[in-house]
Amino acid sequence: MHESKGSPHNISSHDYRPSFGPSTDIPSILLAIAIVLLNTTVLHLVRARVTLRTVTNIFLASLATSDLLTGLYVIPAYLACKATANNGICQASVPLLTFTSFSTVTHISLVTAERHVAIMFALRHTVLVTKFRAKLVIVSVWVVSLILSLIQLAWTPPGDLDVTEEGTENFRKSEIAFSLFNFVTVLIQFPFLAYSYYKIFSEVRRHNEMIKKDQSHGCITPGNQHSHESRTVIMFVLMLVTYTFCWMPNALIRYQYSSTAFHLPEWAEHVIIHLRFVTSLVNPCFCLFWKRDFREAFSHGRRMRSDEFQVVDSPHLCSTRLTAGHYIELQVVP
Repeated sequence: MHESKGSPHNISSHDYRPSFGPSTDIPSILLAIAIVLLNTTVLHLVRARVTLRTVTNIFLASLATSDLLTGLYVIPAYLACKATANNGICQASVPLLTFTSFSTVTHISLVTAERHVAIMFALRHTVLVTKFRAKLVIVSVWVVSLILSLIQLAWTPPGDLDVTEEGTENFRKSEIAFSLFNFVTVLIQFPFLAYSYYKIFSEVRRHNEMIKKDQSHGCITPGNQHSHESRTVIMFVLMLVTYTFCWMPNALIRYQYSSTAFHLPEWAEHVIIHLRFVTSLVNPCFCLFWKRDFREAFSHGRRMRSDEFQVVDSPHLCSTRLTAGHYIELQVVP
C-alpha cells in the first residue's frame, strides 16, 4: 500500500522516505509499553481472582486483549513500517490496524450494551446475560473483526503493490468505499453510546431519588448519592469525549489517503494516529482506576466479597430499593 511522509498507510503521494523521529517515535514506544503493562494487569487480575470473573469483566477482559494487541503488534508494526518502508511490514500493518480498530470499537459498544442491560434490567441481568451468551458474542466480534480486516486483501494481495506505488483507479475506489464503511461503522455507534449513557445516568438518578425518599422511613443510604451522580456524569462524559476525539478522526484519516477531497498536514496525521493508540491506554485505566472491583483488587490486593455483585432478594420494599441502588453504584460509580 502506498505511503506518505506522515503515515505508513498513505496511497496518494510518491515522496515517502523511511524515517525515525525520536521526538515522536520514542513516546510511541513508551506508549506501547504502558499499554502492554496495563492491559496485562487487567487480564492477570481477571485470571487470578475468582470474584472478578463476572460477565461484565469477561467483556472487559476481551477488550483488554484487543488493546493488548495494539501495544504488542500494531504500534511496533507502525513504527517498523515508518522507519524501514519495508513492503511486507507496511502491508501487514494495515490489516493489523484494521483488525484491532474494529475489535476495540465493537467491544466498547458491547461493554456499553451489557452495562445498559445490567442497570435498566438489574433484577433480570443474570438471566438475560449469561456467561455462555457473553462468550458467544465475544467470539462473534473477533471473527467478524478478522473477516473485515482481511476483506481489503481482495483488492490488495500481499506483494501486489509496492509501498511507494500508487494504486489503480479500481484500487482507489475500493479503498474509498472501505474507508467510508470504516467511518460509518464508528459514526453509527456514537448515538447508541450517548443514548445508553443517558439512560444509565437517568436510572442512577431515579434510584438515588427513591433512596432519598426512603430516608424518612429509617433506611440507611449507602454513601453520598449526589457525589455518585457527579462521578457517573464525569465518567460518561470522559468516555464520549474519548470516543469522539480518538475514533472518529481515525476513521476519516484512511479516507484522505485514497481521496483528493482533503489533505491533513503531517502533524495532524501524527496526532490522529496516536490518539487512536491512546484509547488502548485509556480503556484499562477506566478498569483499574475507576471500576470499583478492579480498583480494590489492584490497589489493595485483597479478595472481593462475591456478595457485593449479587442482588439480595428481600420482601421489604426499602431493602430492595437500597440493593438496586447499591448494585448500580458498584457497577458504574467509583
